[in-house]
Amino acid sequence: MLPYVEQEAVYKLANVSDTTNLDANATVLSAIARPMAFLRCPTDITPGTRTDAANIAGVTVGLTSYKGVAGSNWGNGETRWRNGTPEGPFPSPTGTSDHVGVINGNGIFFRTDYLRPLKLLAITDGTSNTFMIGEAIGMKDIHTSWPYSNNVCATCGIGPNSLRTNSTEYAANDWGNVYSFRSMHSGGLQFANADASVRFVRDTIPLANYRAMCTITGGEVVNPD
Repeated sequence: MLPYVEQEAVYKLANVSDTTNLDANATVLSAIARPMAFLRCPTDITPGTRTDAANIAGVTVGLTSYKGVAGSNWGNGETRWRNGTPEGPFPSPTGTSDHVGVINGNGIFFRTDYLRPLKLLAITDGTSNTFMIGEAIGMKDIHTSWPYSNNVCATCGIGPNSLRTNSTEYAANDWGNVYSFRSMHSGGLQFANADASVRFVRDTIPLANYRAMCTITGGEVVNPD
């Protein structure tokens, strides 16, 4: 997508193909270490780059404040609580029993979505009713860099800005519980819908509504408020 967001120079510098490793050579490493201003929320105080501590440990990557919406199915991590309500169990895609939303999400983006090319017409819930991109915070989740597929999507199976039962933050490396949407805004976070409209979603949104807004073919009619 770099050429379409005025970053063609970085795209050409990296020269990454479908089979290129992100640590292939110094040129690629230089490209993926660049912070992208358009991918940073003004409220996100996380530094623009860091040495990855997760999947590509030791590689410097540029961070992002935005992630693609993988869907509602999520079977990892412990039961989370929000406003005194447990956030499990987690729904599965229609017609399957797959809880692994990171590789088989029922939303628009997930780690292996390149195996399932998606057209707008396939979003039968309606593009104005389907979350496409949401906010993320690098200091709260180590899987938050722009160059790597496992760092650029998150689940709505976990509620927005979800906390432990004692109202404290999960550790940033607790991926099963923080692979979700989070922000530094008071009371909620921003989402872009598939029709490019943007809305503020409150932390108090009913979890069923929140999950319904992130699926593409669930057939739900919901109020995101």
